[in-house]
Amino acid sequence: MKKLLSWILPLGLAVGAGLLLSKYVVVPLLQPKPAAEAFAQAPLFSVQTTDGKTLLLSDLKGKGVIVNFWATWCPPCRAEIPEMIALQKEYGEKFTFIGVAIKDQEDRVKAFVAQKGLNYPVAMDNGLSALYGKLIQGGLQSIPTSFAIDKNGNIVDVIVGMADRAKFEAMIKKTLN
Repeated sequence: MKKLLSWILPLGLAVGAGLLLSKYVVVPLLQPKPAAEAFAQAPLFSVQTTDGKTLLLSDLKGKGVIVNFWATWCPPCRAEIPEMIALQKEYGEKFTFIGVAIKDQEDRVKAFVAQKGLNYPVAMDNGLSALYGKLIQGGLQSIPTSFAIDKNGNIVDVIVGMADRAKFEAMIKKTLN
């Protein structure tokens, strides 16, 4: 019986890890990239950030923006955050990330933001995922998903799935052109 249990637990963990990997990494990579050219103006919004401030997208006109839909419980989301923090430091004068936590608890998000030192505005989803999900065929089905908005308020790129520093930097440059 002990031998049986000694391989069932690792097998179960491996299967669970495989399912998470396939849902949050493999499936988004296999999905076709939304055509950003089909988008025009980014939907305007007003959100309350986790630090109690009101953020209006219209107030950021003239700056590049990446709206990143994420969650504290999402491993790929957590993995891309250090690069976002570094890029925010580098481009912060003319650009900003906006993190939108979906299907998460506000107290967990606030604790995560404080613990990891996120240096960009973070808000809870108040319908933004539905609003922006309309822009992607099939809706916003996986996270992380990032929308790049140029300084004129136009969506210029979308990444469904995890992005690395190079992808984010390319998106930032598109927002600043």
